[in-house]
Amino acid sequence: MVDKEIEKSLTDFLLDIDCLQELSKWSDKFNIFDVLKASRNEIRHSNMLAWLLDANENHGLGDNYTKHFFQNLIQNSDIEENIFKFMLMDFYSFSVYREWKNIDIMLLSEEEKVVVVIENKIGSHEHDNQLVRYEHIINSEYPDYKKIFIYLTPDGEEPSSDNWIVFTYERAVEILAKLSTSIDLLPDIRLLINNYIDVIRRDVVEDKELVDICNKIYNKHKKALDLIYEYRFDKGQYSEVIKNVLEEYASKRLITFDNSKRMNAYIRFYTPNMTQFLPDLSQSNGSWNDAHVYAYEFAVRKNSIRLGFVFALKNIPESTQGNIQKIIQIIKPGDSKEAKKWRIIKSWQYPVEDSEEGISDLRETIQKALKDALKWEDDLFKKLGNKK
Repeated sequence: MVDKEIEKSLTDFLLDIDCLQELSKWSDKFNIFDVLKASRNEIRHSNMLAWLLDANENHGLGDNYTKHFFQNLIQNSDIEENIFKFMLMDFYSFSVYREWKNIDIMLLSEEEKVVVVIENKIGSHEHDNQLVRYEHIINSEYPDYKKIFIYLTPDGEEPSSDNWIVFTYERAVEILAKLSTSIDLLPDIRLLINNYIDVIRRDVVEDKELVDICNKIYNKHKKALDLIYEYRFDKGQYSEVIKNVLEEYASKRLITFDNSKRMNAYIRFYTPNMTQFLPDLSQSNGSWNDAHVYAYEFAVRKNSIRLGFVFALKNIPESTQGNIQKIIQIIKPGDSKEAKKWRIIKSWQYPVEDSEEGISDLRETIQKALKDALKWEDDLFKKLGNKK
């Protein structure tokens, strides 16, 4: 039963729903990064920045963004570098790399003998001494190069190593905004860049006008908005990360995964060894209206991810039923439970924090889940090999 005070708070908020109209300047405007649920996704921002910083890319900015980015960097840091000499470098000679040895963005010019490393942080913080590790990697790989290490954050967070230069998203987007108005860009490129500028100003750096309006609305309807926030839940961000990791594992032929299939509640994948042991049906008339006899499936729950190993039990041929029973007797000896359509025989549960930090750490959680499942399967087949 709903508390009377809470009910009144929600009612007052609904009756005053026009107060949200002040947010329409930010909320009603189409933004491609909202559609892709990438407004605070570190990986997507790194991809976008790498694209903008690559003078050879098709954005139409040429080397203008790269040149102004580094001009701003040098002018506002203690780099002992002749700015005139630095700005005469050929920025078209730089190759831009993503996730090279886990480094977010790396710019490398063999011609100029310069390497630039950018560590990008939005929803997470530095961990595992990673900045010093990246320094060691670069110093080892490029001992004779001029090296610039940049720590890019929304608010100028201090890095753990003095060798890194602090750079903020506010400065990065100011440079882009000035350039976008002075260069003739193709309409679709201009839309993308303007969307990016808007989403940075709205979701990454602090927009004072937006903050003031939100605070005014929140202070007026605090109880109702706290309740709405408590019960909010968006599966989309979780599912996107899960699918991305599964695609990577599939590219290494460790699993099979078809992202083209529509998946709502569950995200399913398969393994070569298990599919050989439990082959597909000759027709797509199984429990899930496809030919699969089993699946590993991720299910997204509030504050957790569940990975299960599931049998699809509809229209199973006798030979396959025998193999299913062999697995059941190893996992659950003496079990005689009957199920008509499907049955979860093994599951793993992983807590996920419902926050930007939790989303950022989700990738590692999914990787751990896959490693757990593949190890479990290896152990299972060892036992099946010994089973007479």
